[in-house]
Amino acid sequence: MTTDSLKQQIRIALDQNNVSTQLAAISDIDTLTLEQIIEDKKQESPAPVMLDKTEMKELLEKSGVKNDKLENFEEHFEMAAGEHGKLVASNVSSGRKFEVKTPDVVIKINSDKTDIVSTQVIDGRQCLVIQIDERLEVNGIIINPETGEVI
Repeated sequence: MTTDSLKQQIRIALDQNNVSTQLAAISDIDTLTLEQIIEDKKQESPAPVMLDKTEMKELLEKSGVKNDKLENFEEHFEMAAGEHGKLVASNVSSGRKFEVKTPDVVIKINSDKTDIVSTQVIDGRQCLVIQIDERLEVNGIIINPETGEVI
């Protein structure tokens, strides 16, 4: 299992039914705290810095993720990464960008705009919904988000 798929499963574990809450929780990781953890561990060993379940939960708590979102964190982390699984610390937060992946789609979102992404059931199917307020561009073509017409 790749680190990206582990990260995705942990995001899902934070809140199974609300993508915007998942994205906000992960994107709000205190990068200064994460950088300090990485720096401290690099002094101990030159190997890539890894975060176990306890360290990851502490990082999320220090980053202000609410306790109700972390209620089943350990269980979900173990399901995603294994009982003694670890994540590469540098992959935990990308800072300014956030990425959502499915087997067919990759969506990159500025971390301060994760609130515009949510899930919704449409025609009985779970869908990822992105709120479009300003500009929409598809393959370099600008589209009017209100009418769907090419501008």
